[in-house]
Amino acid sequence: RQGINAEYGQVKYNIVIGGDINVASKIHSQEAYVSPRLVGTLFHETAFVVQFTLDSQGKALKDAVLKCNVSAAGESLFTVPVASNDDGVYSTSWILPNSQPSTKFLLQCYREVDRLRALEAKEFKEKRKRKELEAKGESTANLSEEPLSLTPFFEISVHHDAEDAYQLPIRTEVLFTTLLAAAFAAAYYKMTSYTAK
Repeated sequence: RQGINAEYGQVKYNIVIGGDINVASKIHSQEAYVSPRLVGTLFHETAFVVQFTLDSQGKALKDAVLKCNVSAAGESLFTVPVASNDDGVYSTSWILPNSQPSTKFLLQCYREVDRLRALEAKEFKEKRKRKELEAKGESTANLSEEPLSLTPFFEISVHHDAEDAYQLPIRTEVLFTTLLAAAFAAAYYKMTSYTAK
C-alpha cells in the first residue's frame, strides 16, 4: 500500500520485515596473572571474550546496538556492552576471579531499543497504577514495582571449566628460575671452594 504525504512530499510503503536471525559465536577465555605493586601477592583472574556475527537470509546484520546480561545458575550477575566493527563482528567481554567454580554462563543479548521500550512500558504501567490508586483515595506508599517484560534478542551459552583447586602461591616460571639460580649458586660455591684448596 502506498500513500503520499502532501505536506512533506514523502512516499511511504508499509512493509513487513521478518526472517530468522542466525548467531555464529566464538568463545575465548584466558587466565590473567595480575601482579600488584605489593610484593608477594598475585591475583588470578579469567578474562572471557565472546565474539559473534548475526545474519539473516544470508546477509550480515551490522551496527545493532546491543547489551548482554550475564547470568550464572539462574542469577543475573551484571550487564556488559557489546562492541562491533565495520565487518559486522560483535564482541563483549568480562573478567572474573579464578575462585569461581566450573560454571555455565548465559549471555542474554538485547537490542538497546527494545530495552528502552520495555522500560517505558514498565514506567507507564506504574504511573497508571499510581493514578488509579490515587483516584480511589488509596495510599501509593506500598505500591509494588512492575516487572520488566523483555525477551532476549538471542542467547549464547559460555561453559567455564575452573582450574584445579591446588595452585602454587607463585608462578611456575618464577619457581623454576629460582631453583635454577640456587643450583647455579651451589655449583659455583663448590667450584670456588675446590679451587681455593
